[in-house]
Amino acid sequence: MFTQIFRNRIHENRPLKYKIRGLESFIRKNIQQPEVDILKGLAELWNCQDAIELPPFCFDGKYYQLSIEFYQLMTHGRPYIHVDDRVSINAGQIEYATEYGDLAIIVDYWLEEILLNRRISILQTKKENAKDRVDIKLHQQYLMQFWPDVTFPPASAESTPLAFTFKDVHSDQFSFYHFILNKNLGQYASSVCSAAFVGEALGLTLPAIQGSLVEWCSKKRTDSHSKPPSMPLRMHLSPGAIYHHGKYYKWNLLAKPFTRFLLDAAYLYAGTEHKAVVNLALLRVPTILSLKVVGGREGKEFRDRYTDIYRFRKPKEGRQHSIS
Repeated sequence: MFTQIFRNRIHENRPLKYKIRGLESFIRKNIQQPEVDILKGLAELWNCQDAIELPPFCFDGKYYQLSIEFYQLMTHGRPYIHVDDRVSINAGQIEYATEYGDLAIIVDYWLEEILLNRRISILQTKKENAKDRVDIKLHQQYLMQFWPDVTFPPASAESTPLAFTFKDVHSDQFSFYHFILNKNLGQYASSVCSAAFVGEALGLTLPAIQGSLVEWCSKKRTDSHSKPPSMPLRMHLSPGAIYHHGKYYKWNLLAKPFTRFLLDAAYLYAGTEHKAVVNLALLRVPTILSLKVVGGREGKEFRDRYTDIYRFRKPKEGRQHSIS
């Protein structure tokens, strides 16, 4: 019930929509900059936002305050994670290192000291190399679409690598490409599309992508500089342009505006609660943006903001916090 109340208050809030639109405006103004600079600027813009006070609500005769806070969470970023997967294709082995997304969005709903919901989305940013065309690296797509087990490099030679298993995950819920539309001149500067839809658009089946990666990994044993295979994705990347008559797609499978995606995440319509996805992101995604919705009875709404994952947050310069 509290989750739905939070959602209703967020949905009615125009200042949040204005702040999110500011991110799209930033991308448009800096669209020719390198991806890493765009993401850095987005994180800094997000982190400098002041908290939004939402309308209070009454439950069981008690009034609850409600607010939205914005954070950039600090991580160690790279080095890369390792995929080591034995497959039935020619008794092959798929082994390589790759990044674990460029950007993550975490949305929390807190009721005083109780975490009601936490969902995370992982985004891989790609700039167009021609209008409505990007190159998709298959070793990244394999991770983002099929989620094999991965390991995290040990801190020292004596340490044991950390292993992460992604059982029962659904990639269309939380695994996305963030396309920078630097070759499009349309309404939107960027869009978001699920990795599952990208795999469908490329015609990739699990055996097909495994076969390509087995062949690549075999080449790497004699040529360490062998480049990973890739495929050109050719489709309308601008939001609203990929509907096909007589064909139905779930909303999460469609290319949508980056602003619309962020609102979906805020409503908890996008993202996963899977702990392995969250825990690995907190270790290895270089840029994490957090939207934190905090509710509580009068006098208790200012919970200890330094606890939990937020003790690693990057604070806004000059921001003041009230700590109970």
